[in-house]
Amino acid sequence: MTPEISVSYNEIRAGDNRNETGQLSLGANVTVKIPTGADLSANWSARSSSSSNSDIDSLSQNLEITFNQPLLKGFGAEINRAPIQLARISEQINILDLKTTLIETITNAIQAYRRLVQAQEELKIQQLSLQSQQRQLEITQALIEAGRRARVELVQSETAVANRQISVLASENNLKQARSDLLQILDIERHLEIVATEIPTEVEPNNLDANQLRELAFVNNADYLQQLLQLETLKLNALLAEDEKKWDLSLNASFNNASGNNQDESNDLRAAIRLTREFGNLALDGNVRSAQIRLQQAENQLAERRESLEIELANRIRDVNFNQKQVEQAQRARELSQQQLDNEREKLRLGVQGVRLIDIFDFEEQLVQAKNNELNAIIAYLNSITSLEQTTGLTLETWNVKIEENRL
Repeated sequence: MTPEISVSYNEIRAGDNRNETGQLSLGANVTVKIPTGADLSANWSARSSSSSNSDIDSLSQNLEITFNQPLLKGFGAEINRAPIQLARISEQINILDLKTTLIETITNAIQAYRRLVQAQEELKIQQLSLQSQQRQLEITQALIEAGRRARVELVQSETAVANRQISVLASENNLKQARSDLLQILDIERHLEIVATEIPTEVEPNNLDANQLRELAFVNNADYLQQLLQLETLKLNALLAEDEKKWDLSLNASFNNASGNNQDESNDLRAAIRLTREFGNLALDGNVRSAQIRLQQAENQLAERRESLEIELANRIRDVNFNQKQVEQAQRARELSQQQLDNEREKLRLGVQGVRLIDIFDFEEQLVQAKNNELNAIIAYLNSITSLEQTTGLTLETWNVKIEENRL
């Protein structure tokens, strides 16, 4: 609907003969697009003029109404709403593109942060092990000086300390790399010494409902939703291509009324059927066939994407369940390894026969490996949860990120 209003006023004065003339014009125009495809417009104008040489003012007005209704090509609400729907779909696709970018960025940042956590904790594990082996070296030196151990065992302790120092250096380098990777993703000052503060020590078990997650994925997965919208776009394009082939048959009607105080009223009513057809344009048929082929291809691609999404979701659920069991087993293995090392250290302290220092170092190495395995299992479990959220399209909701959408 497009309304227009116009007002104008003119005044003319002739000084010598004292003739003064004034004119006032008013006008209004309204155009309405009807869902059936018709255009309805009304134009009204009025004019009033007065003169000092006349006792009668002149007043006239004119009303014109026109109506144009397509009967074949361009007829129907579905056809005429198609451009609006295409614009809305385009906006929705743009929003989904933005969501995809945000989800990928957030997911990459989360995983980079966890690599930083992993590197920090691995360094702590190596440092604690180094401190323990340095204490063991001091104990060994004391036992050798007391004559309770052979001096050859000192070499074993020193070798273990040296190897652990190498591991500490490697862990420090891994930490620097993890910190650099996170800073690059966050695009902030590269020289900041960022430290991960939320250190995962245990995980909560998840009871995943595969059917519920499947429904969430089909409603929230941005890539799948984009393909749905692309299919809707191609359906509308095929509809418009079919409509373009039709004959251009339309009903045109108009009514004109003119009246005034100095003229007789006149009415003019007209109606006509107009038919036009372009012959020999093979491109119209070609456009229809192309639109139908693209539509069929999109339907096949959507079916494939739906199947691949179900497979991807099943893999994500399996990864979460597997990693959850891995965490439980790794925690149990770490507890047993710690207990085993403590027992051997106590035997060594009490001077139990048959306890070798090299065995203590082996148990120490096993404990370090068990701690790293537990840490890696926890990180893998958390990352599998993050990947599941990415597949189901719940990443933004999990991290309370909202996108303002324009309503067309």
